[in-house]
Amino acid sequence: MCGLPSSTRRMPQPPICRLPDDVLLNIFVDIYGPSAFQEWRGPLGTGDHQPSPRTIYPAYDLARLGQVCRRWRYLIHGFPHFWSHLELSAWSRSRKPELRAVYCLERAAGVPLSINIDQHIKYRRSQQGRKAKPKHLVRLAALLQEVLRQVISLSLNMHPYLLQTFLETCAGTTNQLKNLDVSGSSVLTAPSPIITIPFERDLGSGSGVSVRSNWIPAFTPSFGMAVTHLQLRLKKPYAFDNILGVLRSCPNLLNFSLMISSDTWVAPVSTGPVSLVHLMHLSVECTAPNRTDELLPLLETDSLQSLHIPDLLWDGAAVAAITSVIENNKSLSSIRLGCHASQAVVNRHHPIPSSLGRLTCNAVTELRVRGIPTISHLLRRLSLPNLEHLEIGNVPLDVVLSLISPSTRVKSITSHGVYAVPGNIDAGFRTLPALTSLQIKGFHGILSRIKCPQLKTLAISCRYGGPETSGQVLRNFMTQSPPPLLSLLLSRVLLEDAELL
Repeated sequence: MCGLPSSTRRMPQPPICRLPDDVLLNIFVDIYGPSAFQEWRGPLGTGDHQPSPRTIYPAYDLARLGQVCRRWRYLIHGFPHFWSHLELSAWSRSRKPELRAVYCLERAAGVPLSINIDQHIKYRRSQQGRKAKPKHLVRLAALLQEVLRQVISLSLNMHPYLLQTFLETCAGTTNQLKNLDVSGSSVLTAPSPIITIPFERDLGSGSGVSVRSNWIPAFTPSFGMAVTHLQLRLKKPYAFDNILGVLRSCPNLLNFSLMISSDTWVAPVSTGPVSLVHLMHLSVECTAPNRTDELLPLLETDSLQSLHIPDLLWDGAAVAAITSVIENNKSLSSIRLGCHASQAVVNRHHPIPSSLGRLTCNAVTELRVRGIPTISHLLRRLSLPNLEHLEIGNVPLDVVLSLISPSTRVKSITSHGVYAVPGNIDAGFRTLPALTSLQIKGFHGILSRIKCPQLKTLAISCRYGGPETSGQVLRNFMTQSPPPLLSLLLSRVLLEDAELL
């Protein structure tokens, strides 16, 4: 091998042994360094393992590589970044996770640390009828406290009681922490527990912190000031006021994502709104459809750039809440709104046009709305002079035309479930000079109302049992302004060969 004297080698020296130390180390770093760790663990803070044929387990493979020869062991054990990513399974005392942590930390030599700790077993009460604190987990937490200032990413996956015990033991200052993930599972039927995060943060130190949690976290004032990204994924019964309390403790929040899959909750009793003047991105997903229109009026925002709510129950309260958000956030550039499954099939009632004035949204470039006909009066109010991408469904055709008319920058349109209202559409054409992609699912009447001189992709799909698109409609569309099509997809469309040619 590489470390043996030349006189004892019986075979020609392998090419890899002739490489200089720095070149060999670069090869190891490329395969087993931080980028490989990211490939295995997924984006920091997500914990999403995406298996692939090239899946690598850096810590285990590095230990094996260090046994190849003396030279490799010297290089690997002397490079701190190889030991800065700790994957610890704290589910059994026989694994001695604290000893493994000591082994890695001695070689990490003060470099920034990324630590992931999993506690896989279900926690049970001790025989004395009270909750026991596993000693090996307490020792591991105490060890982590000594290097807390080096930690940039911390992921803890365990029962909420063990999680709280661990955090209380390793409480301290975390000026370099960028990602915190606290998750796990339990058999709790009571409201989601509040997990206290006992970390402190020096004023003005480092960048913001991204936090993801399956429980409702409670931050210290200094740490809450540093939280800029917050994702809550609540699967247990919860109290709405607890969510509002978390938001109040994070005045510098830039990105907030709330996913609720529990239908059991405690209604909000707070009367005061939550001021989030720096919030730029808001995403709310709720299994129970009427939660969103109760949350939005309690949030005071004026800097939103994106709004994502995929499961809206489109009633009067929801329309009022969305209208208020659009009016108060002039920087809003992306709006993505969906429809709750309970409203998937609705009567196509044509609402009375609203007498309210137009809402001009100069910053909006993306609008994706799958609603019901009763929100048409809100969509007709919108004036989007810089719209580039439109995806819309279950609304009258005149609403679609009203949305695209003010803009000459529309690049893509996707429509599904759009329908015509007799006598409600003018006969004029809309010229879309920048449109390159047009996808139509169902009614195709928009083809008779637009000119697309730069269209490159056209896809038309008719539903089973629905009226087929005739070749004459396509012929007229092509004649008005022959587009330089590169892709044409027709599904369930009646078209003769002569018409296609």
